[in-house]
Amino acid sequence: MLRRRKKARAQALVEFALALPVLIVLVAGVLELGRGYSFAVETSDAARDAARYAAGKTASTNGPGLAAMCSLVTADLASAAPGQARFAALLTPQGKIVVDFIATEAEPSDGGGFFLDCPRALA
Repeated sequence: MLRRRKKARAQALVEFALALPVLIVLVAGVLELGRGYSFAVETSDAARDAARYAAGKTASTNGPGLAAMCSLVTADLASAAPGQARFAALLTPQGKIVVDFIATEAEPSDGGGFFLDCPRALA
């Protein structure tokens, strides 16, 4: 009887030793997926906030507005009249196109700034 009990304990220990690495990998994978998703959401929010700031539409300030927009995009937004649309692209500091969009200067009655029309997945 005592011998059987020792065998059962040894068997349980071996099974646990075989299953533990698999469980650790699964838990680590779930944590890493959560971290990756969180990073993607934060990056998307930061890009959206930067576009709003550059367009001059933040809650606390009007932002740099047109001066900053002209250095970030490919279109000449300084010559755009309210209601007139311009095709533009957002550039990285290296000059690579991040996203293309349509920019329209807002009417002063709408608060000024620019409206940016881009694909829904990038908004």
